[in-house]
Amino acid sequence: MNRNTSLPGSHPHHADTFAIRMCDVDRHGRATMASLCTHLQEVATAHGHNLGFGLEALAKDQRTWMLSRIIVDLKKPLRWRDTLHLQTWPSSVRNSLLAMRDFVGRDEKGEVILVAICDWLYVDTAAGRIARIPASFAAVTPEGTPHVTLSEAPAPDAKGWEVVKAVDITVRHSDIDVNQHANNTRFADWMFEPLEGAKSDQFPNRIDIVYKVGVRDADIVRSSISEEKDGIIRHRLTRASDGTLFAAAVSRWENCKI
Repeated sequence: MNRNTSLPGSHPHHADTFAIRMCDVDRHGRATMASLCTHLQEVATAHGHNLGFGLEALAKDQRTWMLSRIIVDLKKPLRWRDTLHLQTWPSSVRNSLLAMRDFVGRDEKGEVILVAICDWLYVDTAAGRIARIPASFAAVTPEGTPHVTLSEAPAPDAKGWEVVKAVDITVRHSDIDVNQHANNTRFADWMFEPLEGAKSDQFPNRIDIVYKVGVRDADIVRSSISEEKDGIIRHRLTRASDGTLFAAAVSRWENCKI
């Protein structure tokens, strides 16, 4: 599915500017996908608060948001001290169960460097199950709300490919967020861990992650990757003890020109 590019115009949106910090970059001096996902989460969280659907407001009704899927397309690497201007807005509600949010990122010249979408589940924390998104939230995404241009491939599948390398990672206390699960931004770091040091001449220009089960404190996560084929690597995160699937992903790599 291709989503047509347009600016949000008069539709509710939020913008912020981030400087790429030293702690955001990897050993090759490039901003990691995890750090970019952190910035996306930051603007999404701020906008949700401004709209009255932030985590604190939802907690009063025993509700929260949980990320279901994120797709990020990056045109070129960002480096230390680069500027990232992010704009985000709720773009649609699907089947009263998924809240869709779009993002556009620009560099200091105003050129689009990043586009992303994410799907959020509305969760009843008391019952531990998915709830229907209230009509009051759906009202902020009326017909005609714009969407970014992003080619959506089928959702990543954890099956049908052979593991060529895997590493085990113990979840730390610092990985856990207010939902009492590992923060979703940690998943991108864990997925790339088996590749550490092996991609100095390439960078990931796309990541597509589907989240299945929350990771809890002291879980041991097994991060597995497939063989690279045509610049595509498949990833999965599972619980080392029993194989429970936490997330599946696909990353796309290209030669680094800068």
